[in-house]
Amino acid sequence: ASKEPSGHMSTARAIMWTQTAVDGWDATFSVSGGSGAVATANTGTRDWSSTASWVDAALPTTGQKVVIPASCTMTLDVDDEIGSLDIQGSGTLTSEASNARVLTINGTGCGTEFNNDGTFNRNDGKIVFSGNADIEGGNTDFNDVTISANNLSLK
Repeated sequence: ASKEPSGHMSTARAIMWTQTAVDGWDATFSVSGGSGAVATANTGTRDWSSTASWVDAALPTTGQKVVIPASCTMTLDVDDEIGSLDIQGSGTLTSEASNARVLTINGTGCGTEFNNDGTFNRNDGKIVFSGNADIEGGNTDFNDVTISANNLSLK
């Protein structure tokens, strides 16, 4: 007879289900849909709104983790909503200087929603944290930040 498992579901373009010990077994399954749960930028100087800026040649979608790798200088030239942001090493994310751009991070609580190990140039841009907000990394100077999170963690 089959048993109906209980587990954890995440709907941010990736589904993860974990079954904890029942009758002596554990199992974890992960499924990514569409272009995947992670949108990684190409190296070089890039604009967020250009599909050529992204490894999968697709713009980030709501719920995706966005990675700005080392050796990438990305300009946020549109408003957007994502699941989480990871600025790595010598990577740079700069909010467009001529417009006050808004980046909404709707964290799911399944990891760090904002990690800055590189450089974040805020200009007049705004960051909105909704859902959960787990903020890590080096010094980050936010110009305008809204936190309407269920949980907030600063590390």
